[in-house]
Amino acid sequence: MKRFMPAFVALVCVAPWGLVPAQDRDHLDEQILGAWQLEFTTPDGAEQRPLMILGREHDRYVAWGVLDGKPEPFRSVEIQGDSLIATIEPSAFPDVTVTLECGLAGDNRCSGVGRYRSTGGDDAGEWTLTGRRLGAADFDEHSTWRLAFDVPGDGPHEPLVTVVSRDGVWYGWYRGLDHDLPVRSLDVSGDRVTMVVAGTMADGQSVEATFAGTVSGDLVKGTVTIRAGGESSEVPFEGAVATE
Repeated sequence: MKRFMPAFVALVCVAPWGLVPAQDRDHLDEQILGAWQLEFTTPDGAEQRPLMILGREHDRYVAWGVLDGKPEPFRSVEIQGDSLIATIEPSAFPDVTVTLECGLAGDNRCSGVGRYRSTGGDDAGEWTLTGRRLGAADFDEHSTWRLAFDVPGDGPHEPLVTVVSRDGVWYGWYRGLDHDLPVRSLDVSGDRVTMVVAGTMADGQSVEATFAGTVSGDLVKGTVTIRAGGESSEVPFEGAVATE
């Protein structure tokens, strides 16, 4: 059997998504969205501690597995009965499909089962896994900002952006009305900050927003360039440190 690669999933016990009331969806998101550190031993005896990131776009969950420091998207992330099920075909093993089915095992903890199968079905196996969701204590710095800007034709937006750093590298999380996603890139140089957020619109069209601003104490101001449908617009934004 070939040496198996790391695989990833976020985990929760829930009802089918379409049956969850809107107020409960917010509570559910608070329990599961973010970065999860998983631990498991693959069928060939390899111990793995991969990172998985779970986000949301509109009314669906999306996920990425971090392979060698690079995120790879899951093909699907679905809620079925009491489980969240995720499937991926890793680029390093294009002839293998990985499916993971798991649930919460206490606050910020998860457990479940992973399965893999080759395209021809001649190679298959499964393993158990556990994991925990990373929190503020796992990072060197942590802050949350409330931004405000107007999108032409779409009105005002006031997303929350969480900024963290570890070992000199900056990471971010963008939480808006329709998107709850990791920041694609975040650069902090002195009082200057540049942040890129990318996702999809309700119709499936790609959208990207690049924020470039200056931080002064607990305030930030700058411009955000929004690209969607082959068009681009630039509007001012401002923000302040949020208290949650």
